Amino acid sequence: MTYTLDLTESYLGLPVKTGQEKTLLEIFVDGEKKYELQVSDLLNESCDYYCWLRLPECTGRKIVLMGNLSAAYFVLVTQAAQAEYALLARPLLHFTALRGWLNDPNGLVYHNGTYHLYFQQNPVDTEWGNMSWGHAVSKDLLSFWQTDTVLLPDETGTMYSGSGLVNERGLLGLPEDALVFFYTAAGGMNPWSREASFHPKSVSFLPEGEGSSTVGEECTGDGEDAARPTGTSADGFMRQMDVRAAGFVQGTGTSADGFMRQTDTGEVDFAQKIGTGAAGFTQRIAASTDGGWSLRKLPREAVGVIGEESRDPQVFWHEESAAYVMTLWIRGEEMAILRSEDLQNWEMTDRFILPGAFECPNLFCLPVADDSWQTEKADDTQSVAHVGTDQARAANVTQGAANAERSRGAGTGKNTQWVLTAADGSYYLGDFDGYRFRSDGVRKKSYLTDLPYAAQVYNGIKDRTVMIAWLRTKNEGCLYTGAMSLPRELGLIRRNGTLMLQMHPVREYEASKRRILFGETGAGSISTCASDGGYTGSWACEMSDGCVSFEIREEAVTELVLRMGMFSRESKRSDLTGDVSEELAMTIETYSSRNRYSDLAAVSPENQALKVEFFGNTLTVKKNAILFQAGKSVQAENVACKGNVHLAENTARAEAAACPEKAARETSGGMVYRTKLPESFEELHLLIDRQIIEIYGNHDTQTAYYETGSNELTGTIRVTGCAGLPEVYQWKRP
Repeated sequence: MTYTLDLTESYLGLPVKTGQEKTLLEIFVDGEKKYELQVSDLLNESCDYYCWLRLPECTGRKIVLMGNLSAAYFVLVTQAAQAEYALLARPLLHFTALRGWLNDPNGLVYHNGTYHLYFQQNPVDTEWGNMSWGHAVSKDLLSFWQTDTVLLPDETGTMYSGSGLVNERGLLGLPEDALVFFYTAAGGMNPWSREASFHPKSVSFLPEGEGSSTVGEECTGDGEDAARPTGTSADGFMRQMDVRAAGFVQGTGTSADGFMRQTDTGEVDFAQKIGTGAAGFTQRIAASTDGGWSLRKLPREAVGVIGEESRDPQVFWHEESAAYVMTLWIRGEEMAILRSEDLQNWEMTDRFILPGAFECPNLFCLPVADDSWQTEKADDTQSVAHVGTDQARAANVTQGAANAERSRGAGTGKNTQWVLTAADGSYYLGDFDGYRFRSDGVRKKSYLTDLPYAAQVYNGIKDRTVMIAWLRTKNEGCLYTGAMSLPRELGLIRRNGTLMLQMHPVREYEASKRRILFGETGAGSISTCASDGGYTGSWACEMSDGCVSFEIREEAVTELVLRMGMFSRESKRSDLTGDVSEELAMTIETYSSRNRYSDLAAVSPENQALKVEFFGNTLTVKKNAILFQAGKSVQAENVACKGNVHLAENTARAEAAACPEKAARETSGGMVYRTKLPESFEELHLLIDRQIIEIYGNHDTQTAYYETGSNELTGTIRVTGCAGLPEVYQWKRP
C-alpha cells in the first residue's frame, strides 16, 4: 500500500506500536528513495507513541510512504512544526532516549562549550533494530537535551557505532570548526543495502606502514543551517528540540533479548566479493558544519571491508607521530590500528589479539597518580586516601592532571600510561607509539557487574579524559529502553602494587551535589536536617542501635557515603541476611557477555554486612560480595500522548490519533543479583537515581551498576548494620 502527502512542516510523524512483528516501510521524496525502516503495523487507530523525523530539506515536496501496512497505520501518519513528547518518569541524572531503544554512545565530542552525545538508536521501537544515530547535547555533562535522529539507515547499511572529532586541521575540504564523524555502515543488515550495487574495497595489512586505502570525493562543506524549534519545559524531557532556552547556540547481529550487540559470524574471504555488489561492513565519514545539529554523509567509504563485521572506528589525533589513529574491531578478540594524515587515506599498521576483548575498542593515555596516594604511605597521606573523602578524590584528579596533560594523544612519559578498553569494560595497559599497541598481557575489568557496556571517551576535552557507558537496562513498562551512565573522569592509581583504572564521577557532579546536614532536635533519636548549599526543606531522620532511617521528601538523586569502620561489629545474623536468604532460593539472574543465567549459592552469613533498603529494593554489602534484590514492579504513570498538539492543518486527524501512553507492565521480578568482590570496600558510595543504582568505592576503582525495580525518588531509606550516620548528598536538576 502507498500513502502520499505534501510535507508542509519540518517533522514527519510515524505512529509506533512496540513489540509487534515488523514490516518494511520505504520513504520516497519526489520519487527518490530516501529512507527505510522496519515498523509495526497497527490493527486499530491507536499507537504507543510517535517517532518524529526531522526532514526540513523535504518541506514543500511530495512524500510517498510504501509498505505492506494497513490503512489504520497510514491514517495516523502526520506532520508537525516541532516535536513534542509527553513527560514520563525517568532517571534524572542518567540520560535516556525520549522514546525508543538506545544503546552504545557514539561520536562523543566537545566543541564550543557543548558536549555532544550521539548514540545508537531505534526510533520506532523499544527493541533493537533500525540502527540509527540519535543526538543529545549538554553544557555540564549532567543535563542532556535530546535533539533529532541525525543518521538513518541507507543503501550502505544501518548506522553502527563510531566516533567524532573537531576538524582542527581543516581537512576533507571542510572548515576547521566542522565536526567529523567516523561510523560503521553495516552493509547487509537492512534490505536496501542487500540490494544495493555498491562496491566495497578491501584493506591490506601493511606491517611496514606502506600503501593506503582511499576515501572518495571531497566534501564541499556546505552544511544545512535550518532554524531550530524553540520553547521550554519544566525539566527538559518534554520537547525534543528544547535547547536554545538552555543556552545552546546553533553554529554555521544481536542476541535473543536485544542486550548484546551484533556478534561476529566468522571469517569470510571478502576478496572474492569485491566488485560483485555484495554488501559488507565499511567505515564511513559524516560531517557537520552547523555545530553538530545535522550530519551529512560523505559519498564513499573511508575504509573498506576488512572482516565481515569489522566495526566501531574510534579516531583521534596522536601528536607524537603527527597522524590520526583509528582503532577498529576486526573479529572475535582481534583489533587493528590504522593511521592517516589527512582523514582520507588510511593504512593498517597493527593487527593484534587481546584475550577476552570484544568490540568497541578505545585507546587513550592517562596520568598515573603519584605514589604518595597509596594507603601504605605516610600517616597524613594514609588518612586521606584511606577515608576516601571527596577532597581526597578530587586531589587525586588534580595530582594526576599535574603529572601529565590528559589529552588523547598525550606523551609516553613515566607518569603516563596507555590504556585500551573493550566493550565489556575489560582494559589492558600497554605501550603505543602511534603505529602499534603492545599490551602487558593482563586483562583487568572496569566494572563488577555487566550492566555497563560499550563505553566511549570524549574527543576535544583537553584537561581530562571523560567516559560514558551504555547501561543495558530493560526498563520494563516504559516507552524507552537503555540508559547512559553518569559520565566519569578516568585516571590510574597504584593499589597494592597494581595499576588500576579510576573512574571518578565528573567534577561537575561533585561540585553541584549538596550534603544533607543532620542536627539533633532534642527529641532523642529524632533529628532534622537541611542542605549545606541551596536546597531547602527538611528530612526526618531516626537512629537506633545499628540502624538509621531517613525520609527523602523531594525528588532528587540521592548519594549515600559509608566509610570503613561504620560496619557494626554488633550486627546479628538476622541483620546480615534478613529476607535476602529466602530470596536466594530463587533463580539468581546475572548479566553476562553471552546473556546466560546461573544459580548462585548464598554468601556465608559469617561475614559482617551492611544492609540498605530503599524504595522497595534491598542492597546487602558483605566483605566478599554484594547482594542486590530489585523491587518487584515498576510503577509508571499512564499519561496521554501529546505528540500532536502543534498540528495546525490536521486537527481532526490529530484528535483521532490521540494515543494513550502504554501503561506500566507488572513485572514478576524481585530477582536477586550476587556480585563477587575482588577486594572488600574501604568506602562505599551508593548513588540512587530511579531505575538505576551506581555503587563505587576504593578510590573509584571498584564500580557496580544495577537496575532497580522502582521509579521512585522519594520515600524512606533504611541502613542496617552501621555504627554511625552515613553522609547523605542530593543532586537536583538545575
